Amino acid sequence: MVRIRRILCPVDFSPASNHAVQYAAELARSYDASLKLLHVASPIIPASYEYPIDTTALLQTMQKASERQMQRLLAKTERSRVNVDGAVVTGDIIGQIKDEIESTKPDLVVMGAHGKGLLDRIFLGSTAERVVRAALCPVMVIPPEKKRAAKATPRKRAT
Repeated sequence: MVRIRRILCPVDFSPASNHAVQYAAELARSYDASLKLLHVASPIIPASYEYPIDTTALLQTMQKASERQMQRLLAKTERSRVNVDGAVVTGDIIGQIKDEIESTKPDLVVMGAHGKGLLDRIFLGSTAERVVRAALCPVMVIPPEKKRAAKATPRKRAT
């Protein structure tokens, strides 16, 4: 029998991510598991300029905004009556998710997919795909809500 006690759900506060949180919360409730939401604030900082740039204020602003969004998401998820916790960290997204997987040893990672096109995946890569490749536990990727196939309606045959 599969036992799921701990679920990790990386979030980026997008609609696809929020959909994955709902799915993860349902799983947590069904399995009486704990749920941890993780957001990684990953600022894009210019590598080099002629003059030094102080990014301290930018990082602090990003961190505070992320923490506010996390608190809203936690409050919404707690209404589902699941044991949920959240964290906001700064750094490399994949590296931080891998570190969290290694430290908390979840039984399952649930994350949303943005449904990027082929060119986006080729040039930018997919965070979900990279986590699937790196994780030492099962990873469930939830497709965007809007991408669900509509029920097919029967067509009339031409006579």
